[in-house]
Amino acid sequence: MKAQILLEKYVWRGNQRGIAVVYIALMLVVLFMFAGLAIDIGYMYVAKTQLQNAADAAALAGASQFSELTSSNTIQLDARNEAINFALKNYATKIPVTVLSSTTISSATNEFSESNDITVGNWDGATYHRGQIPINAIEVRARRTADSSDSPIRQVSLFFGRVFGWDKMSASAVAIAGRGNRAALPITMCIKICGPTDGAAVNFDPPKLFYWSPYPSELNPDGSQGIAWTSFSDTSQSSNKPLIISTFCGNKVDVCGKSIYSTNSTDNSLARQFRCAFKNPDYDSLNKTCSDNINSICGPAAGRNVSSWTATVPIFDEAGCPPGAQPLPYNVVKYAKVRIIEVYADGGGGNSDCACQAYDAPNIPGSNPNAIIIDQVTCVACDDTFKKLGNVPKLLK
Repeated sequence: MKAQILLEKYVWRGNQRGIAVVYIALMLVVLFMFAGLAIDIGYMYVAKTQLQNAADAAALAGASQFSELTSSNTIQLDARNEAINFALKNYATKIPVTVLSSTTISSATNEFSESNDITVGNWDGATYHRGQIPINAIEVRARRTADSSDSPIRQVSLFFGRVFGWDKMSASAVAIAGRGNRAALPITMCIKICGPTDGAAVNFDPPKLFYWSPYPSELNPDGSQGIAWTSFSDTSQSSNKPLIISTFCGNKVDVCGKSIYSTNSTDNSLARQFRCAFKNPDYDSLNKTCSDNINSICGPAAGRNVSSWTATVPIFDEAGCPPGAQPLPYNVVKYAKVRIIEVYADGGGGNSDCACQAYDAPNIPGSNPNAIIIDQVTCVACDDTFKKLGNVPKLLK
């Protein structure tokens, strides 16, 4: 009897061990599946990130090739070719990223397809419109998908998924880059400074002083060299200092075609902000030139002595000349790209005075009026927004 009981216990325990082995084996398979899935998903994330980097680089490179002379050209071959070349400098899963463009000199394709990964169009500040002019933005898609006909591997090969019959996954990334309008300075000027032809530069030789009120009548009898502060408001004459300072620091405001107020305020603190923004070689450096660099480049590793800054200014119609006259708002009929070569500000300098960045603008010796010196002006119509493009391509999406 005892022997029988012992035999039954042994058989029962043996069965238990066998079931446990089966459970462990099943769990190992499940764990292996989850581990493999985690590794493959991580690999896909890396591939996606690499594709995004390639798309970003390609879009930025393409945007750098836009020309003011071709804003109505929906082909933009130079921009497309530059995007293709820069994409190839990037790798995704150890393979150079190839983007396709089906556009030729005789046709324009601004939709994604199996044979096209590039579109050009217009960014209106919030939305990208493919094929719409003026052209100021480019969209690039980098992909590893089943329809990537020229890709040597097409989809991304997985490590462990193939064990379960799932050996490839698709990945793609899209970037949009453009060259937004130059930020408008928070000052106004009048149409008398413009030349007879929009888009043609007017050079001042010698350079001209432009003054805040009161204007020196002996130098500026018609007020054409007057400037005035503006908060870009159509309801208030007062100067909004925080808004004006934020504009100097890069906040973009577009009032072309609108009626806005300006003010004759000769606020020294605002003039000092202007001087800070002008003299800082690191702020908006691609729109500045520096005299102590052989290529006139400004920036942290380049020139430090700013010699010019090109920015945009809203231009009033003739009724607003000189600007700053109260109490009416005036119509902004144009924008002007102005090349500023000096900004005078009483008491200019000091880190505490520079709002955009911690920078100590050098003081100007002697007594000078609050004024700026300009040596070139290029006026453009309100609807010609492309000619207000900044020099710096930026990722938009």
